[in-house]
Parts: sequence; C-alpha cells; structure tokens
Amino acid sequence: TIRVLGGLLSTYQITGRKRVLEQAVTLGSRLAKAFETGSGVPDNYVNLKTGRHEGAHWNGGAAILSELGSLQMEHFTLSRESGDDSYFKKARRAVEVIAPACGSGYCPRQFHGSHSAGGNAGLGSFGDSFYEYLLKQWILSGKQDKLFKDMWNRAAKHTMSTSSEIGGHLIPNGQETGGTMEHLACFSGGLFALSYLHTGDKEHLEFGEKIAATCHAMYASTPTGLAPDVAHADNGGGFHASDGKYILRPETVETYFYLWKATKNAKYRDWGFAVVEAINKHLKIKGA
Repeated sequence: TIRVLGGLLSTYQITGRKRVLEQAVTLGSRLAKAFETGSGVPDNYVNLKTGRHEGAHWNGGAAILSELGSLQMEHFTLSRESGDDSYFKKARRAVEVIAPACGSGYCPRQFHGSHSAGGNAGLGSFGDSFYEYLLKQWILSGKQDKLFKDMWNRAAKHTMSTSSEIGGHLIPNGQETGGTMEHLACFSGGLFALSYLHTGDKEHLEFGEKIAATCHAMYASTPTGLAPDVAHADNGGGFHASDGKYILRPETVETYFYLWKATKNAKYRDWGFAVVEAINKHLKIKGA
C-alpha cells in the first residue's frame, strides 16, 4: 500500500497522467478484497489475481497495528482522486473497530478482529506508522477528522508522560521500554515537530527536539557515524547497541527535516548531511 499504491497516487498528483490514476484504482480495488472479513479489519495478505486473502501465519493471522495505520492516507487519497469514497471508508472502518481497545494511550500491537492479541505497541516496531498516520491523516482531512486527532492527542500525551531521561538523553516512552531506543522510533521527533507546525503546541516542538538530540547522539556514538538499529542508553551518557546493524532507515533524517522546517536551525541540516556523508563513506558499493 505505502509503496505501490502511494507511489502511483503521488505520480498522478505530480504528472496528472490519467493512466496512472487508473492503475491506482485497479490496485486499490484488488487490495479491497483484504477488508472482506467479519470485523472489517483487513487480512495481512491478498492475492491480487484471485482476491484470496489471509492472515500471516507467523503470528497466528493477527492484524498488525502499524499496517492498519499505514492504509489511511493512501486510501483517503485514492477516494479523493477517484471520486469513490468506498476505499477510505474501508480503511477508516478498521481504525474505528480497534479504537475502543486503545484506551487512553497506546494501542495493542496485534488484533484478531477488534480484540487485542498482544501487549501495547510503542513508537518502535509494530506501532510506529500507526501513530505517525494519526496526525498526518488528521492534517490530510483538512483537520476535520476528529477520530484521528483524538487518538493522536492521547498517544502524544502518553508518549510524553512515560518518557525518561537516561544519561542526559530523552527516551520517548522509556519508562515502558526499559530505556530501549529503536531507530524506528526516531521518526517521532519529526512527528512532534509536525504537530507543532499545525497546532502551535510548543511543548511538542521542545519534545521533538529532545528526541532528535537522542537520535543524533546514537549516530555520534559509533565509529562509522551510523546509528545502531536498537540501543540502550546508559547513565554515563553513552549507548550500548543490542542490534548494531544499520539498514538505511530514513526516520532520523526525516526528523531533522521537519525540525529544520519548524526552527530553521542550521544544525539540523548539518546533522542530516553528516548522515549522508557517513552512508557514502561506509556503504557505497564500488561501481555504483
């Protein structure tokens, strides 16, 4: 959804080529089969040729929170550009169904229908893009869709209230992660900056800047200047990598971009460029 459907829709919006929109509509119509479940929460997989759909075997067929989130903007845009509101109705219905299980903060990481199938998902794996899309879908709706705004507000409040500072580094939701910082969660600095840009909430901007500083410190903590995928902050101000690989994740650089837009502080451009230089130095393949 995010890559192919989103890519087609973005291409159409840039070029205006009707054939590209037709391809997006064809793909969206085939993906829609996955929503034909008893609850309206879609299955993980759908065969685009036959329409057969099923849940993932590795987790017992449960729907994953982040996947439910990353359906929203693409299906909203498909409905808006095609004039067929059925696409977004299906995607939004999935969020409506699971919303009661989210309570006053984060949502369960997996679902069987509307029922929780696991502990709550934070800003890292299983949850990241769900919380990202709550704010962005509210903005995309012209700031009219109260469902997404209310869920974003609750998630943001929970993130801030459960954060911890270890060794001078802010760890978002650190009280519940034991001080673990996933690189995936580095997107949240930019998300809070984006919230500031659209709501004027200065606390969100300050919080986003502190997250960005943590992520920058993760990059600076390694000889290559490339951050580990998962790290634990220590009281001495350093990080211990529990998963040291770097796999070209874009979250930190995105956060730098949003914070530069929000503050015009040149350090965010410098930090972003340092990541690009480290990638070129250590990851570039000969002949590429």
